[in-house]
Amino acid sequence: MMEENEQDLKEMEDALNEKVKEASDALERLEELTAMLQEARDSEEKCLQQRTESDAETFRLQRELDRLRAQQNAVSNGSTGNEVLLTQLNKTNDERELLERTLVDLQKRMASVNDDFAKQKSAWHQKDKETEEVIKELRKCLRIAMGNLSQCQTTISTSGGVLSGLEAEVRRLYEMQ
Repeated sequence: MMEENEQDLKEMEDALNEKVKEASDALERLEELTAMLQEARDSEEKCLQQRTESDAETFRLQRELDRLRAQQNAVSNGSTGNEVLLTQLNKTNDERELLERTLVDLQKRMASVNDDFAKQKSAWHQKDKETEEVIKELRKCLRIAMGNLSQCQTTISTSGGVLSGLEAEVRRLYEMQ
C-alpha cells in the first residue's frame, strides 16, 4: 500500500513539475511578447512624431506657396511692365516651383510614414492577440497545476492517515510482545 502511495505521489509530483515547466515556458513567452509590444509602441510613437513633423512642414510650405502665388498674381495683374517686377516674377516662379517640388516630396514622405504607421499598428494588434493567447494558456496551466496540487494534497493526507493507522498497529503489535 505504501509503495502504491509513493508511486502515486511520484507520478503527481512529476505531473506537477511538468505543469510548472509549462507555466515557466509560457511566462517566458509572455515576457518576450511584452518586449515586442513595447517595441511596437515605441515604433508607433516614432511614426506619429514623424507624421506630425511632416504635417507641420506641409502646412508651412502650403502657406509659403499661397503667399508666392498671391505675389505672382499681384505682379501679373500690374500694368507697370517694370523690369524689377519682371525679375521678382521670375524669382517668385522659381521659388514656387521649388516649393511645389518640396511639397510633393513631403507628401510622398508623409505617405511613407503613414504606411509605416499602418504596418506597425497591424503588427501591434497581432502581437496583442498573441499575448492574449499566451495569457489564456498560462491561466489554463495554472488551473491544471492547482488541480494537481490539490490532488497531491489529498493523496498526501490519505497516505498520512494510512501511515498513522499502520504506526498505531505496529505499536500495538510491539506492545503485545
